[in-house]
Amino acid sequence: MKMFLFSVLAFTPLCFLSAQNFQGAWETSSLNDEGKEITHITLFSDNYFSETIHEKKTGKFIGTMGGNFNSQNGELVYTVEFASANPNLVGTTHSVPYEFMGEKLTIDTKVWSRLDDGSPGDLAGAWLISGRKRDGE
Repeated sequence: MKMFLFSVLAFTPLCFLSAQNFQGAWETSSLNDEGKEITHITLFSDNYFSETIHEKKTGKFIGTMGGNFNSQNGELVYTVEFASANPNLVGTTHSVPYEFMGEKLTIDTKVWSRLDDGSPGDLAGAWLISGRKRDGE
């Protein structure tokens, strides 16, 4: 019994830490200037992100953006490599605070819900097309 309890206590921090990463898909909603609900879905894979934005009710595409990111000292630092709705963002680097709270992630003022953890699934092959898959992985 003592060995079982030790095992549970020893691995609990590892389970907690593994849930504390950006890897996977995240979703949040906000209201635009016209009062329409907008959905943001962001995929984090390795040190890259891609965000898609659309109207929640109609599904109308608003834009997409993405680039590379890293996290340090509670700050998410990202550089925009593409931005369909605002090309002026391309090449800019931003730093915003973030915090994990279970399966929620707060980035700046938005609260994101985890959709998945990025584990391979039915769409795993789509990442191979993007060129982000490297030999030996």
